[in-house]
Amino acid sequence: MKLVTVKLEHIEGDVVVFSDVYDSLGRLLLKAPKEIDENMKRILFNRGVREVVVRDRRENTKAENESALDKELEKLEQRLINFSDTETCREFKDLIKDTVFQFYGNKRTASG
Repeated sequence: MKLVTVKLEHIEGDVVVFSDVYDSLGRLLLKAPKEIDENMKRILFNRGVREVVVRDRRENTKAENESALDKELEKLEQRLINFSDTETCREFKDLIKDTVFQFYGNKRTASG
């Protein structure tokens, strides 16, 4: 299951929030996972909450994700081309690539 952060105002209908929600003072407003309705969305919004973490409902196919991942990696390689070839820079590049893989929900790693 892939989770995404969405603006509270863009949520339609009841939805399950998968991350605890805090106010600006760090007080817990909602313990996750918790289904919220329109009334709870209004309460959270009035308390200053603007975004929540929910399950991604988009229906991307694996092929679409692979294509987007390949394009992103090509762009990333172009951006990182001027980095030196030291061990520290290689580790940094791998960390960035792993982050991209995680974003696309891919099980591969930059080194594998």
